[in-house]
Amino acid sequence: LLADGLADVGEVPGGTAAADRDLPVGGVVVAVAGCRIVGGDVLGLDEVLAAFPGVPVNIEIKSSVALGDIPQLAESLRAYNRTNKALVASFSQDHISAFRAAAPEVWTAFSQDEVTTFFLLTPELEETYGPPAPALQVPPTFSGLQVLSPEFVAKARRFGLRVDAFDINTAESIQEMLDLGLDGMITNDPALLREMIDAQN
Repeated sequence: LLADGLADVGEVPGGTAAADRDLPVGGVVVAVAGCRIVGGDVLGLDEVLAAFPGVPVNIEIKSSVALGDIPQLAESLRAYNRTNKALVASFSQDHISAFRAAAPEVWTAFSQDEVTTFFLLTPELEETYGPPAPALQVPPTFSGLQVLSPEFVAKARRFGLRVDAFDINTAESIQEMLDLGLDGMITNDPALLREMIDAQN
């Protein structure tokens, strides 16, 4: 789900998931043609949650969402009993901080600034570092830098973090992510992803 955004499909090929979360391993998370928290002309979040009862959701809060609307997202997740079946992300620090304040019981992913800090974290600083969230959702590369690597994933595992990749839309990139042993991928081609997961298994 993309709050106030476009369509995304998430599929989890395998890996780890926390015991107190009902986030899936090995199944499609959700596919929706876009949604809004409140207002607008596309499908509302409540409509999506009602249409897919019990289905885990991955929600990205776009920076265009008004900060004042974010508590409604938290209330919707509570109303539809999804607080332990949701992972909420945003590039924006302001937006993800507002959501964490409104729904501290819901899993979130790192903001872009938090990912940058984690990416630059040296072994010497790891002892005093505390992750701001339980999940990383990152692209394989960003601005010419390789983000997802065996070293990055190993560092995430040392902190017990979930690692998902987005914009994984080719057979080559899917295989690269499978080889890294990620917990999930966000793709525009779930059929190809499923085919490759099945072939590997």
